[in-house]
Amino acid sequence: MSGQRKLTKIASTILGIAWVLGIIAAVTFPIMVVVMTSGMLDQADDVTVGFFAGFKFFAEAATDTPLLHGHSQIELAMEDTGGAAWVLLIAEIGALIFLYGLWHLRKVFAMLRAGNPFSFEMVRHIKMVGIVILVWQVARPLFEYVTGSILLANADLGIAGLEVYPAFELSVGGIFVGLAVIVLSGVLAEAADLHEDQSLTV
Repeated sequence: MSGQRKLTKIASTILGIAWVLGIIAAVTFPIMVVVMTSGMLDQADDVTVGFFAGFKFFAEAATDTPLLHGHSQIELAMEDTGGAAWVLLIAEIGALIFLYGLWHLRKVFAMLRAGNPFSFEMVRHIKMVGIVILVWQVARPLFEYVTGSILLANADLGIAGLEVYPAFELSVGGIFVGLAVIVLSGVLAEAADLHEDQSLTV
C-alpha cells in the first residue's frame, strides 16, 4: 500500500470516528432538552458554555469611561434550565450542520480510496464542503451571540462595575478557507471535463 493510500485510509478512519461522535451528540442534545424542559432538573449549574463576549469594567459608578474594556472568549454556567434548553437546541443545529459537511467530506475520501478522483460527483461533494464551511463561519458566531444573550439575560455576575455583553466574531480565515475549497472544486470540474474527454477519445 502506497503512502498516499495509507494517509487516505487514516483520514477516512478519523472521519468515521468523528461521524459516530457527531451522531451521538446530535441524539444526545434533544434528549437533554426534553430532560430540562420536563422539570427533571431544577438547575443546570454544572454545565458551562463558552461564547465570545465584550466586557467593560468601571472603577467608579459615576464615570462613563471604563477602566478596562475588550473582547474575549468566556465561559458561563447555565443557571436556568429553560435557557439551557434553548442553548442545547442551538447546539443541535450546529451538530446537524457539522454532520452534513462531514458526510460530504467522507464521500470525498471514499472516492479517493476507490481511485476515482476525477469525477463530477467528487466535484459536487467538494463544493458542498466549501459551502458548509462558509455557512458555518457565519452560523457559528451567530449561534454564540444568541447563546451569550440567553445566558447573560439570567446571569448574576456579582461583580460591581462589570458589564458583559454578547459580541459577534467573524472568522476571515475560515471564510477564506471556504472560498478556497469552492474555487478548488471549480478547478477539479475542469479536470473532470478533460478526463471525460480523454476517456471518450480513447
